Amino acid sequence: MMPARKDRKDKKKTFHKKSTFVPPVPKIVYSLQLNEVCNILKASASTVRRWEEEGKITSQRNSLGRRIFNLAEVKKFATTLKNERESHKFQLEQKRQKRIKNAIVAKSTIPSTYAPPVLAVAKKRPSTVFGLRNFVFATLVGAITLFVFYYLGSRPATINQVIPEIPEVFDNGETKGPYTAGGVEQTQNIGDIVGVKVSKTGEVYFYEDVEALKKITAESLKVTQDVEINHDLAIGGMLWVTGDSFFRRNVDIQDDLIIGNDIDTDTLYLNARVADDILPKTTDLYSLGSPTFEFQNLYIGGVAHIDNLTVDESQTVTNDLTVGGNATIAGNVGIGTTSPTVALDVIGAGKFSTNLTASTGNITLANISGNTTIGNATGTLTLHGATTLDNTFTVSGNNLTSLGGNLTVSGTAWTATPTIS
Repeated sequence: MMPARKDRKDKKKTFHKKSTFVPPVPKIVYSLQLNEVCNILKASASTVRRWEEEGKITSQRNSLGRRIFNLAEVKKFATTLKNERESHKFQLEQKRQKRIKNAIVAKSTIPSTYAPPVLAVAKKRPSTVFGLRNFVFATLVGAITLFVFYYLGSRPATINQVIPEIPEVFDNGETKGPYTAGGVEQTQNIGDIVGVKVSKTGEVYFYEDVEALKKITAESLKVTQDVEINHDLAIGGMLWVTGDSFFRRNVDIQDDLIIGNDIDTDTLYLNARVADDILPKTTDLYSLGSPTFEFQNLYIGGVAHIDNLTVDESQTVTNDLTVGGNATIAGNVGIGTTSPTVALDVIGAGKFSTNLTASTGNITLANISGNTTIGNATGTLTLHGATTLDNTFTVSGNNLTSLGGNLTVSGTAWTATPTIS
């Protein structure tokens, strides 16, 4: 009998090389904006910035220079922050219930009418339950408040606890909600901390950023370093500035502007153009310059209306000069010369379209090398008084008439036969 045949399959041995594949490291994507981080963490932008400085959360800058965050990291930190807040709330609630229990529970047969909740929300008191036990509790709290006010009022208090509720987060990262700021040292009456309205007796120091969404009223405010105001600043009183002032934009002054107090020491520098009229407060009362402080040059493109003009030095007119009234000149007038020697000294041709009259004295035409013409072709030359002609006298007309006097002719010959009538 033949032995049974066994089907055997040749098993091929497969040799696998040791893999050197390294799984890729997941790339951290930063795409979350600041306002989204504030909404997730329920915190303000300044608080997120503080967490960045403490290394609890990281960020990068995008191409616009804005901070962006990683979503996974923010969610992880939000979970951690939520656990810390819930743990802190639970601890505060345990302490509060313990204080209430120690203050209210008394050794008596009075039945208890107040049952505090197991877990209360921070800063939210339970509903009021009327009864004797509540009255005892209110009395005890009032006694503790008075004790703190009178005996611990002068001690400084440091508030480092933050109890946040759910705030309203805006697009720019700012929040609006019941937050108690951390790191505030108060050297005022501690009654302010427990809610008692008392007057302040000290100063308040802020060691971190303070954001106020409401009005801050202070009797006096002293700032030892820079102040940045991104909105309007209304000042009801006077603004005293002891140092230099720099204005980058326009300055609108509705009332009087007084600059300087001493004309000898105070100086006003104007390195700009004037785009409107410059008018004095009272007409014909103030001066522009003085005998000791003169302006160098005056450029006027239009018309200058001057009541009286006194010229101390020589003046040059490069264009026409028109005088509408009388011109009175105390010195000499030179036409064609810069050094006149007589009242009217003319160097060059002169023309008189009407009469030239000399009320007194003589009219002398001196240093004339050419011809002298008086009148025109149809006019008459009348000579009164003694007339001396030192040179040739030529008559262009037909007759030489002498009326009421003698005609004396001296010479050696007649060029023509004279007719005497």
